[in-house]
Amino acid sequence: MPHELDPLYNWVNRDVLGSPSTMTEEYLTKLKNSGMICGGGEEERLYRVEVPCRGERVCGLNLEHPRVPHWLWVNEVMFTEFGVRIPFTSFQQRLLQRCFVAPS
Repeated sequence: MPHELDPLYNWVNRDVLGSPSTMTEEYLTKLKNSGMICGGGEEERLYRVEVPCRGERVCGLNLEHPRVPHWLWVNEVMFTEFGVRIPFTSFQQRLLQRCFVAPS
């Protein structure tokens, strides 16, 4: 686990750091095609949704990430159970900022 030795991740439960993603390309494609991730519209083409690489976790920080420079981790449940769609509405963005939380 790359994060396990990094002091930035001392707050993260070791079970979380040790649990790999179960997301597959096939399942992600199914979610994309079902409309569960992006709600459509002109802005949709500006977003790319990818399966995490081995060792990547939702708790990861975007510190000049080598693979994707501007990214945001989001749990699958945000799309499948909470009904969140990308891009976020201006209301959703303001609410998240007001609460000082990230979607993950």
